[in-house]
Amino acid sequence: MREVAKLSRNAEVYVASTHFHAEHTAGYLAFPASAKCVNSRVQEAEFAEGGAQQIQAFSRRSPMTAELLQGATGRRVDIAFDRDYTLDLGGVRVRFVVVGPTHTRGDTALLVEGDGVLLAGDVVMNQSFLAAGAATSMKAWLAAFDTFDKMRPRTIVPSHGTVGDASLIAANRAVMTTVQARAQELKAQGRTADDTATTVQKELEAQHPGWRPVNGVAAAARSAYAEAL
Repeated sequence: MREVAKLSRNAEVYVASTHFHAEHTAGYLAFPASAKCVNSRVQEAEFAEGGAQQIQAFSRRSPMTAELLQGATGRRVDIAFDRDYTLDLGGVRVRFVVVGPTHTRGDTALLVEGDGVLLAGDVVMNQSFLAAGAATSMKAWLAAFDTFDKMRPRTIVPSHGTVGDASLIAANRAVMTTVQARAQELKAQGRTADDTATTVQKELEAQHPGWRPVNGVAAAARSAYAEAL
């Protein structure tokens, strides 16, 4: 709220998140009751299904996180949308676009139009493997990159890691297309999904030493394997 006060003294405040995971949503309750929550219906459904478990899992990481998350819950949504929504703040427009299933089913990117700032969540990262999971669709993730390219952002703010420019889209696309192509190739050779995931993970880890989370590569490879003809 101190940061909000530095930017604007407007009484009307809107709160949004890129996806339902605890470190992205548990701070909702720090905002006043008058703040309006904007969220997609799919992200709301994900929080209802797994938000409490996420909060419990994070709480077990350390006494500090347990204290920070004590009493954390979801927040009532004031503006719900399906896949695309534009919020007019009076001279500033923010476009919300659901691009999942990528990191989660409800991954949502926020573009501050005019400024060209894209809040990409965990869908675009900087020198980090993308955290794919069981819900991931490789086709959806590559389509998300196409969507971001069309937005022509000048600045990309990942949920984790360093802020960058539009070149982050191409860098992440290159990694994911490599995973996709390799998974398709190994499947065509008759390799199993498990073997493919392990092989692709080892290869990408060798190409990008120090990048994390490595397990995201295996999940992405499994998705590409399942989608391969």
